[in-house]
Amino acid sequence: MINSIRNTVLSIIDKDNSGYISPSEFNLFAKAAQLEIYQEYFDNYRKAVSAKNNRKGSRGASDEVKDVSNKLNIFTKKVALASGGTYTFTLPSDMYILNTVLTTLNSIDDIVEEVDKTEFFYLKQANMASPTEKYRVYTRYANEIDVFPVPSSAQAIYYKIPSTPKWTYLTTAGGDPIYNPSATDFSDFELHPEEETQLIIKILRYAGITIRAEDVVSVAEGQDNKEYEKENLT
Repeated sequence: MINSIRNTVLSIIDKDNSGYISPSEFNLFAKAAQLEIYQEYFDNYRKAVSAKNNRKGSRGASDEVKDVSNKLNIFTKKVALASGGTYTFTLPSDMYILNTVLTTLNSIDDIVEEVDKTEFFYLKQANMASPTEKYRVYTRYANEIDVFPVPSSAQAIYYKIPSTPKWTYLTTAGGDPIYNPSATDFSDFELHPEEETQLIIKILRYAGITIRAEDVVSVAEGQDNKEYEKENLT
């Protein structure tokens, strides 16, 4: 997807007489555009859940919740957390948003409830209202969590940071970059393919160009036709 997006971006820039985006600039804009859309997934999910709970167009809201959930599934991970101390477990370095903390009792996973730091402190001191092994609590400190009562192990379900997209290339004798997906540091976009148009629009916006989605689709189709003709002439 990344090469198709770059080709369309360059075609629009050329048509607009807006100069040129170097590979390094494109990769920088591509990273920012992907993160922007990724964050929009979470914003849209919260809005869809709120609309569903308020019974505003329940079927449509339910469909949107499902749609966004499907897009987020590829970023969802479940891992065992490394112990960092008596109460402490270290969160994954590639975590973007923490979803759920789990502990296991009698081979059954239990969800651990998050509480603020003050409540966590008092719950540890409580007698009658103290958490149990079945109903544990945790509080978060940056890249760590404290869990009480102390479990033997803990797991996290979370949304990972998307891989940084990188359009890699070889340089011709004339100094032009040629797409090289075989490079060891090549990385494509991780977003759903239907986000291609939005990625192009956002990358162009970072480059200082505003364009409508309809125009992007038109240019992209023209670019696809050129590639098809080129492939069938060789």
